[in-house]
Amino acid sequence: MPRLRTIPREGWDHFFPDLSQGEGLIDTIIITQLLSVLIVIAESGLFGFNWVLWGGVSLLTMGMTLLSAVALTLCGRLLISSRPLRSAVLGCAMVMAVVALCAMLGEQAMIFVMPVRDFSWLKVFETVAIAAIPVAILLRYLFVQQKTHVQQHAAQESDVRAYQAWIRSHFLFNCMNMIASLIGSDPVKAERVVEDLSELFRHVLTGSKTLIPLREELSLCRRYLALEKMRLGDRLDIEWQIGDYGEGVQIPCLTLQPVLENAVYHGIQLIQQGGQIEIKVKREKNKIRIEVRNPRNPRLQHNKGRKTAMKNVQYRLKAHFGSAAEVLSEIMEDGYITRISYPIK
Repeated sequence: MPRLRTIPREGWDHFFPDLSQGEGLIDTIIITQLLSVLIVIAESGLFGFNWVLWGGVSLLTMGMTLLSAVALTLCGRLLISSRPLRSAVLGCAMVMAVVALCAMLGEQAMIFVMPVRDFSWLKVFETVAIAAIPVAILLRYLFVQQKTHVQQHAAQESDVRAYQAWIRSHFLFNCMNMIASLIGSDPVKAERVVEDLSELFRHVLTGSKTLIPLREELSLCRRYLALEKMRLGDRLDIEWQIGDYGEGVQIPCLTLQPVLENAVYHGIQLIQQGGQIEIKVKREKNKIRIEVRNPRNPRLQHNKGRKTAMKNVQYRLKAHFGSAAEVLSEIMEDGYITRISYPIK
């Protein structure tokens, strides 16, 4: 697993979570509110819980939390070049400055409510001192949580790239087999296939991005099926039903192509008279849905390679789009249906 320091840093969130986002901020608010409950219990006891006191403490801690989140978010980029220890010290100092500011504002508010009361620097100091330990614990928790998240992301990215490399080599191997099968029977056609494959290889093997526009994936699949059509002739019929899926839709490179390859090698090729592959692509609200149908020969099946490819596709989709991505395969009496769905980012 790559060490944390080797991961490219893009903003302050390499050290703390991005508190401008919902999940990190909500976690922080929940923790600080639980701390406010503990403070009130320590002051008034569990059975004599002072709800009025808790309301004031809760409001104060909420203000401290939100202002600290704003301060860390705004000043994060200024601290990005600092070493981890210095970043931690400066981050703690920034939060403690916010705590001191809120404590002073609280004292001023108390003077407004109780004019006979004088401003107490001792109370401000007590508030800052009491808050120091919970703040240090909270920042440490956020740091460890973010470090774990970054390491998991790095490991997942490494797995995705390994799967990507495997599927590219698999694609290359099968294309070489296609050429070998044509050389003996039709050398002229084999020469044309080599020329077409050179363009296909350039697209597949030179790209370093794991996500590509959906239109590029569909274009690659059209080229691939055109080559298979050249090899299989009238045995292969293809029907495309492409809906309007909008602009900016992306998909992991070589997601649909292995599905179509399975449809050819585990479906059409095992049927003497061949058959039709149907490809449907449509958008439903914020999801892309892809469906591939192909016939099958129940007496001749090569399921091992099919399952490996489907596992590969499913892993890469979930790595990019989370649990909302799905890859479902349905075996019918006379055919296969593969359904792919994933959210639009």
